[in-house]
Amino acid sequence: RTEAERERGLMYRDHLDPDAGMIFVFQDSLPQKFWNKNTQIPLDVVWIMNNKVTGVSLLPEISKGLVTITSPTSVNYVLEFSSGTALRDGIHVGSKVKVNL
Repeated sequence: RTEAERERGLMYRDHLDPDAGMIFVFQDSLPQKFWNKNTQIPLDVVWIMNNKVTGVSLLPEISKGLVTITSPTSVNYVLEFSSGTALRDGIHVGSKVKVNL
């Protein structure tokens, strides 16, 4: 909801419920970069452009080293949730996503 919340993301969490996550909404459709600074758990990052998944990336926990990942295309939404959720729920490039905010 705020820039501070966006910057904090899922930092410092040591647990995330199986059906919980965070959505990032961007006013402009641009390539986006995310990093794992202070991220304690591995996350699936789902890149979305106009309600269609354009990529799924793994953001490892910080113990694996500092990593920055970039969206494969311009995006207007990004979803983060526990690693393995995208595979479990069949989310892949081309999947349709309905965002209700």
